[in-house]
Amino acid sequence: MNDDELDLLLRETHFTPEFPSFFQREVWAKVSVAGKSPRVAGLSDWMESFFQLLAQPAIATAAVVTMLILGGGFGRLTAPETDANQLMAAYLVSIDPTRAAHPEKLE
Repeated sequence: MNDDELDLLLRETHFTPEFPSFFQREVWAKVSVAGKSPRVAGLSDWMESFFQLLAQPAIATAAVVTMLILGGGFGRLTAPETDANQLMAAYLVSIDPTRAAHPEKLE
């Protein structure tokens, strides 16, 4: 058999193996974990399970509400107490720098 006959035979053969739908995903998951250290692989597994859990609507909603409450609470704790008149004066100076030279105009 010469090369031309072999090429023709290979072109005529159309074998497509059938794999389960999850096969490629599992192979790439194993490939990505194989190149990592056990510590990184454990972290990767933990993050994957965490994000799968977070993908559930009820848990995602609870997480967003919790973050909003915590963010608002920490913001309230760390924000300095300021007077409304001080804030207005600072704003007026920021848009009109000449007012800083004449503080009596800030009223």
